Amino acid sequence: MVIAEKGNNRIGDGHNVGDKNQSDLAEELKMSQKQLSRYKKLLDLVPELQSAVESGQISATNAGNMRFFLLVCHKNKLPKSH
Repeated sequence: MVIAEKGNNRIGDGHNVGDKNQSDLAEELKMSQKQLSRYKKLLDLVPELQSAVESGQISATNAGNMRFFLLVCHKNKLPKSH
């Protein structure tokens, strides 16, 4: 099982003696480091958005865009629309 720690480029599987870095893991999973980084950011989503991605209701790209929008709103303290 792969474990990705928020805000950390070290990723371990709990069964190996040593940890793999993000580059090693991306190569093992046959994806770019950028794609792996995007997947790791999905770990920061609120549970409702994570569930929507898992069920296919929204794409990972759209969820990532929503994450960015929510971060900007929080930073600028924009009012939430209802």
